[in-house]
Amino acid sequence: MRKTTLAIAFAAVLVPAVSIAQGPPSCSKLLVSSANENRGRAATLFSATKTVDLTLTALFQPKLSGDHLLELRLFTPDGNLYRSMTVPITSTAHTPGGRSVAGHPRPVVEKVLSKYRDATGNFLQASVPFPVAGTDIVSSSLYGQWRIDAYLDNAPAPCVRAATFTINP
Repeated sequence: MRKTTLAIAFAAVLVPAVSIAQGPPSCSKLLVSSANENRGRAATLFSATKTVDLTLTALFQPKLSGDHLLELRLFTPDGNLYRSMTVPITSTAHTPGGRSVAGHPRPVVEKVLSKYRDATGNFLQASVPFPVAGTDIVSSSLYGQWRIDAYLDNAPAPCVRAATFTINP
């Protein structure tokens, strides 16, 4: 009787590890850029006096298809949640419309994924503007290293390793 109980407990511990290992996540990278700095290329250091908006770009594996929800959570240099932005994304090549998103009183415009290529391969991308000028970032001097976590389809864990960037005065 005792051997059976141990075998079942051991098997129960292994099953979740096997299911977690199946298939890589669909998110690949998070990039931060500014049209006002670095010629619009991805970077990790920005100046609040030069940057009007940052562009937060999530890269996905090319096999991602259909409709999804992308949530970007931005954390201040002291680790507090500054903003959570949920954006409906789609791989379908149609005129984007609005989609209902929990917590939003009106439909949110879908972002159609576009192709992106860099030295590491081909991806699909969705970009979201993040205002800097005229926000609490400047008025409250929220300077330092920020963190972005990305979640896909309301998953409990981020779909990719967090990205960091720095905003200086």
